[in-house]
Amino acid sequence: MSSITWSILVQSNWKECIAKDGGVFWVTYKEVGKAGDQDKIKKEGNELVAKDDKFSVEMVSQDVIKLTHLKSNSFGFFLGPSDHFNNIQSGSQVSSLDVSSGGLGVLCGRSEKLSVWDSSTGTVRRELEGHLGEVYTAKLFPSGLVVLSGGADMQLKIWSVETGDCAVTLKGHTRPITDTAIVEKGKNVISVSKDGTACLWSCGEARWVAELADIEQEVNCCSLAGQSMFHPLQVPAEDSVEQGEVDTAGKVLAMGGEGGRLAVVDVAAKKVIFSDNLKSPVNSVSITKHHLYAGCQDGQVHIFSQSGDQVSSTLLACSASPVLSVRSVCGGLCVSRQDGSVTIHHLQQSPPSRLDLTGADTEPVYQVVEDGTWLFTGCRDGVVRKYAVGSIRGVVV
Repeated sequence: MSSITWSILVQSNWKECIAKDGGVFWVTYKEVGKAGDQDKIKKEGNELVAKDDKFSVEMVSQDVIKLTHLKSNSFGFFLGPSDHFNNIQSGSQVSSLDVSSGGLGVLCGRSEKLSVWDSSTGTVRRELEGHLGEVYTAKLFPSGLVVLSGGADMQLKIWSVETGDCAVTLKGHTRPITDTAIVEKGKNVISVSKDGTACLWSCGEARWVAELADIEQEVNCCSLAGQSMFHPLQVPAEDSVEQGEVDTAGKVLAMGGEGGRLAVVDVAAKKVIFSDNLKSPVNSVSITKHHLYAGCQDGQVHIFSQSGDQVSSTLLACSASPVLSVRSVCGGLCVSRQDGSVTIHHLQQSPPSRLDLTGADTEPVYQVVEDGTWLFTGCRDGVVRKYAVGSIRGVVV
């Protein structure tokens, strides 16, 4: 697997700039640890021209441009948003969001409430209020009609999207809840916390079921998978299944810690089966069938894969900006950062390619989610930006 140690930065509103003749936007080629190579792109008639001839520019489609840095022969694609919503929670950042294929989204920011919204129009359908502190994480159950939330008040809450009622409140953590995962259809859920633990809960019985692991440092993030590079797992003994525990067999949970620890837990066995020290706070993890991704505060993304009986790793080190989210999208790895960049890397291609989702003007992008048709980003500027998955696939196929 090849990596990329460079990036191309482009003015966030480039689409608006070239909407009229004479419009100009800036572009910079940047290698980690080196000064950037800057230029300006100007629209002259139907052509896009680099002022200092450092880049070539190709208009791939109405929403996508390809920029090539001529000296290094490095290139990247850039996709502008199809739409954006800036009034879902006015004046609040979007720190966590989720969307369903049924057309609804949920998000939270720097407040005690959550907003349920129409993912087609951005119209707020309902506000969910009841947390006693800032909400850090919001997820939709697979049905799209139930929300799971957690935050500074150390409580998990389960809400009905249809009525806005909080049906269940789960208590047991001793410090704020930072992330959650939903097991299968949602009879069980998992939470991780700054108290260092991952806990399993029964929604139907409204109670704590078991502690899955304690990594002895604040946990920032988690990711659950039913197939992974760590499979096959040992079959759990019947007497090891706790009352209220459902569908945990064959599941693994990746956890990332503030002290740099990355751990993978066999959920049914309630045992850590892989651990590593990444020497920088782990802000986001994602576990898929073939890879384990961990995005860190130092800007590096650690990519783990199985090689025979050994776990091997490579680094994606194209930026020093802290990684805020990692996610598998359209066959690639989507990485969002504190500097506002959102990049889908296709590292298996030769040479590796990248598609940047533009729009955030140096504002941190905290999360990226998709519903199969659209991809949505949540940003500190309070804007949810919407990108067409079809346009993304059109670039990377």
